[in-house]
Order: sequence, then structure tokens, then C-alpha cells
Amino acid sequence: MTTVASENTPSGKLQIRIDGATLLATLDYAANPSIESRYYQLPKVLEAIKRGDYAALDEYFGLEETDSLFIPENATSELPYAYGHNLAHICGDLGKNRPTPTESIEMIHREPALMGFSAVTFCAWWGEDGDVPPSINTDPASDVPALAVFGQLDSCCGIRWSQPLALAMPNLQRVELQAQGHVGTGADCVQELVSAFLDVPSRRVNDSCKNEVQLRPWVFYGD
Repeated sequence: MTTVASENTPSGKLQIRIDGATLLATLDYAANPSIESRYYQLPKVLEAIKRGDYAALDEYFGLEETDSLFIPENATSELPYAYGHNLAHICGDLGKNRPTPTESIEMIHREPALMGFSAVTFCAWWGEDGDVPPSINTDPASDVPALAVFGQLDSCCGIRWSQPLALAMPNLQRVELQAQGHVGTGADCVQELVSAFLDVPSRRVNDSCKNEVQLRPWVFYGD
């Protein structure tokens, strides 16, 4: 599925290309308050969009909950997300390791879903190089024991991103938590894993708790 949206601007016609991977990544990553409380609604939301029922997006993104969580009762106007402030930190921390426009475009061509959540791709056009040494991006290589915990539903930092790291760190233990999002929010299993690892870093952790949170059944349009 590929959609091209057109908009007339003072400088000419602007076209935005959105394919299925980008759409799903955006729906996944932008879910509020966390993807683990929303993922099962994806079939319903996609069918609703296809039918022109955009009210389903309000429920999916939890807009009313967002208002109550982030807008003070005495506020006179809405508080916008400070995306520029966020980019200033992310891109500045890259220093001279920021991607070039060509590199970012090639990255997006290889994996369009990056447009849904990876702010780093936009650093090619944002601001100036921060005062950070190039060595900050040097791939680690160590035999020191380490533990990496991932959420199965984490669209930002899933377990597959650690595969190159595992090649350079032979004593890296990787655990994926079922039905959990970023850093396994709310899962007692995370604390158990970290505690066990810190007790004896060289011993394989007991990860039997990783499936303690059950996947929820899909919800379809009309249910």
C-alpha cells in the first residue's frame, strides 16, 4: 500500500509519500500512552481508515487521555510537543556523525518505517554539528558480560537492532519480553532480570518470566 498526498504551497506542489511500513510504524510508535495498551486495535483502526471512519483514530491515540495528562487545568491554550527542542538534543549529540541528506534518503529507501519514528534521519537537515568527538559512534567490542532487555512490541528499539552488537559482544545476553513495549514498561520481569544479572553477571539469567504478560486478541472493525 502506497499513498501519495499532495498539497499546494507557495513554493509549488508538495508531495508526501506514505507506504504501509511507514503508516504502521507511525500508528505503532505514536500510540498513547503505550503501544502495549493499543496494539490489538490495529486491525480495527486500519479498516476504519479504509472506510473513512477517522473517529477511530481519536480512540486509538487516546487524545482525550493525552489532554488530561499533559494540559494543566488552568492552561489558556494547548501545549505543543517541543519537537524542535527534541531534535536539538538528538542531532547535537551526533556531532559530526550526523547523516548526510543522501545517507538519510538511502536509509529511508531501505526501510521506509524509519520515517515513522527515527528522528536521526531528519538530523541531516537540522541545525549544525554539535561538539561531540567522532569516536562517540565507534562500535563497541568487548567480552564484558552485558544484558539487553527488549519489548516485543517496541517499534523503536526491537531486539533485531541488537544483532550487530551481539557479534561484537560475545557475552551479551538478550531477552525479549512478550507483549511489552519500550523497556518493558510495567513488567516486574525487568527488575527480576536486572537483579539476577547484577548478582552474577557471568551466569545466564533465568528468563522464564519473559512471557508472563499475555498477548491480547485482535479487535476488528464492528466488534
